[in-house]
Amino acid sequence: MTELERIHPWGRQVPDPARGGLLTFGIRVQLRKNPYSPGAGLRPVALVGRDVELQGWCVALQRLENARSAKSFVLHGLHGLHGLRGRGRTVLLGEFHRMAEQRDWMTVTIEANIRSPLTDTLARALYLAVRELVRPSAGEKLTKALATFKDFSVKVDLAGAWSIGFDVVSEQGRGHCAGLEADLSRLIGDLAEAAQEQGRGLAILIDEAQDLTSDGLKSLCAICHQGVQLRWPFLMALAGLPSLPRVLSKANDSAGHLFTLTEITPLHDGAARQALTGPAGKEGVPWDEEALRYVMTES
Repeated sequence: MTELERIHPWGRQVPDPARGGLLTFGIRVQLRKNPYSPGAGLRPVALVGRDVELQGWCVALQRLENARSAKSFVLHGLHGLHGLRGRGRTVLLGEFHRMAEQRDWMTVTIEANIRSPLTDTLARALYLAVRELVRPSAGEKLTKALATFKDFSVKVDLAGAWSIGFDVVSEQGRGHCAGLEADLSRLIGDLAEAAQEQGRGLAILIDEAQDLTSDGLKSLCAICHQGVQLRWPFLMALAGLPSLPRVLSKANDSAGHLFTLTEITPLHDGAARQALTGPAGKEGVPWDEEALRYVMTES
């Protein structure tokens, strides 16, 4: 074999009899044929064991498209694992994004950052999505949404370099300076209604949401509540560590009623086996049963 790499096993290393009992550092595979590509937020070749979560998101999208209510989502880590990463929250968020886009929803994903205000991060993410809304014959709701976004983004686009391909006058005070909660509510409400005017919806997905400020979380809770009341075609998904439900509840004691809270647990044995054997099987390579049991036990 050429172009070899080593796949490191989970957990303890295994003595290699051929090397006099020295520990091995994994098994050798061909780089070009390795079906496994573990990494932060990377979609696995076989996405298994998450059907319930994916189906729940799909149903929520469909309900909103039919002018029915739907709760937004919170994906959080498993309690007792000390907030370990790599449990699939970011991958699920990516699938949520893909599914919404396939249904022609206006969709953005951001990662919360303690060094950057939510308004700045959201404005940058929404910029390209807002440009996609622009049509030659803009309706009243689109014109209003573009004016709100222009005012909302004024602090981020200091040089005035952002062009949305449509001449619109910023509506002073509607998207900026009324306070975080009011500014976000007006922006998201106006964008959701503009998307609805085109037969679309608006989905905002936020990773590492536990890093948002209390004011930011409080504002997002208020927006979800308002969206349900006013029947916006709007859906949100927050992903984060096990602490996320607790910090959400501190920001708004009704958070449990506003979101579908989903604890991302480890895959059950059948799904874990499928995740390991499926990719190798497509390459015509069977797993040794003893090696498979070892990897599943140590993971």
